[in-house]
Amino acid sequence: MGLLTMTGTLDLSQFWPDGNSDADTAKVLLAPNNPFTFQAHIGVPSAPTNVFNGASVRGIAKKEVIDQQNQVTVRFQGIDAPELHFPPHQRRQHFGEFSTDKLRVFLQGLQQDPLPCRVVTHVASPNDVFDMFGRFVGDIIVMRGAQEINLNLWLAEQGLAFPSLYTSMSIAEMNAVIQPSDAARARGKGIWANRAFTQRIGTLDKTLVFRRPPAAVQPDAGPVIFPKFFRRLSTWQDAKAKGKTTTTTLKAFLANERPPDQFLLTQDVLASGVTAAQVHNLAEAINAQNRILRAPKEMVFTEKPSRLLDKNGKPVTSF
Repeated sequence: MGLLTMTGTLDLSQFWPDGNSDADTAKVLLAPNNPFTFQAHIGVPSAPTNVFNGASVRGIAKKEVIDQQNQVTVRFQGIDAPELHFPPHQRRQHFGEFSTDKLRVFLQGLQQDPLPCRVVTHVASPNDVFDMFGRFVGDIIVMRGAQEINLNLWLAEQGLAFPSLYTSMSIAEMNAVIQPSDAARARGKGIWANRAFTQRIGTLDKTLVFRRPPAAVQPDAGPVIFPKFFRRLSTWQDAKAKGKTTTTTLKAFLANERPPDQFLLTQDVLASGVTAAQVHNLAEAINAQNRILRAPKEMVFTEKPSRLLDKNGKPVTSF
């Protein structure tokens, strides 16, 4: 694994309630000179790379890596904040606004706007960098004086996001997220507060939708399930409304999905690695009483594939 670094700035007005960004996705305006550098391994210097210039990702759809405003969309690795505007109906969860606003206020306290940042990720090839939505998956690092702040871990330790582990992460990266999240849960912070986090799926509240900016910040508290299940609950309900499924439970809906959503048990991954761990259908994580059996940190999800292509439509295979 090498270390890829992207350098740029965050426009703080992008975050809700001033803008549309939520607490685990952000747009980074690229630095004017050598915004991407790659260090092949420890002990060798980082070198500029231009492989992303004009490149696109083919996943759910075709998406340019760098948009017309010279920005790259970043998905915060290892965490999942409560939904703020899940498409197509822009549904949100309790704490979706709360988490985003707390992040915005923290960043504003650093007293720089736009705010310089670095986005880092450990990868073997350029094709490992972007998810199926064309988002750069990494950790965003900002400075508070001389101190580096990893925003992914800050969100976890403040109880503003759930740990969300993927097979693309190293064991060290998984543990780095689990530890501050465990501490936040022990203190009942944010999403872990009393009567907040729940493993009971319940009924989808269709009245909770995105409040478009500019919006006044209001108390935003209530039961919140792991967002990965919320998104599938919303998708299932939409499929039922359109007559596309006759399943009567989310568990049955997930069991019938093709290809199925899959996960590994974190304890198996930590003990024997990704390749040796047993693969489970996500339906197995829900019982007959409509309750999620696994805590967020107990599941490691498989990343759906995407392809990185250069401006001529050829696969990008090296830095």
